[in-house]
Amino acid sequence: MDVADDTIVMKDEHKKAYFSKVDATNSNELPGAHLTITGESSGRLIAEWDSTTDKYEIPVLEFIANA
Repeated sequence: MDVADDTIVMKDEHKKAYFSKVDATNSNELPGAHLTITGESSGRLIAEWDSTTDKYEIPVLEFIANA
């Protein structure tokens, strides 16, 4: 929030969700798994990717819009 000249400017923070496939014994990222997220009620595909050594990032609004 910025305050200048008696004016308050508010900015929305965009939330993100992170997904990854990890080894249950040591929590290391496991590349190569094919993962999908689908809407529970709509059945629509929200996201699809192959896991890497990095977490997959998706905006939370994308979940809401496509669920």
